[in-house]
Amino acid sequence: MKRGPWLILLVAPVAAAGLLRSTCAGPERGAVDALDHSFQYRFATIDGRLFGISRIPRVPEHQELARLKAETADEKAAVADLQRGGWDGAFWVAGQRASILAKSYETKKDQPLNERWTERVISKPIVLTGAPPRAALPSAAALLPYVGRSFAAFEKADSYEFTTGAWQVSARPLRASTAACLKCHQQDESGRKLQLGDVIGVAMYGLTRGAAGDQP
Repeated sequence: MKRGPWLILLVAPVAAAGLLRSTCAGPERGAVDALDHSFQYRFATIDGRLFGISRIPRVPEHQELARLKAETADEKAAVADLQRGGWDGAFWVAGQRASILAKSYETKKDQPLNERWTERVISKPIVLTGAPPRAALPSAAALLPYVGRSFAAFEKADSYEFTTGAWQVSARPLRASTAACLKCHQQDESGRKLQLGDVIGVAMYGLTRGAAGDQP
């Protein structure tokens, strides 16, 4: 899979994207790049046992708020860089079902979001930096609109950046990088047959230095 720019998701306002790049242009940007490079490799590795976000090692595996179990030298170094910079980090994954749901709500703006549905199409967060974040994590409902926009943005770019609450988030495309990917991911939301290189998901990296109690 391609290694993209900084964090992953989508960016609505251009101003928000500019803010993200200007405030996170130091070592933390390289740290997220390193994590994305490693995670992209994990998602591209098909072993028949692990699927989706389960490919990202975490502890404990079955609790509400899991944390990354950094295994490679690059992952450990990236996490250490973020911790030294005082950043809290989190990671989410969303697939095409999230994009479909986001578009359905965009056409029915008066319809309240069903949080149970959003939680089914966007993964629970994995904390990247060890301790629980000081700022409240964005809900799946808060992230959903950006997931929909990211799929559109990835037609021309390899990242989509935005801000939600205290979190600066960068979305990056998960692409069908091998024929094995297409055995499970066969059609896009319009029914078109997927090809190698097509986007099949969104990887989202969020960073914050926010204080406890900040709400997205």
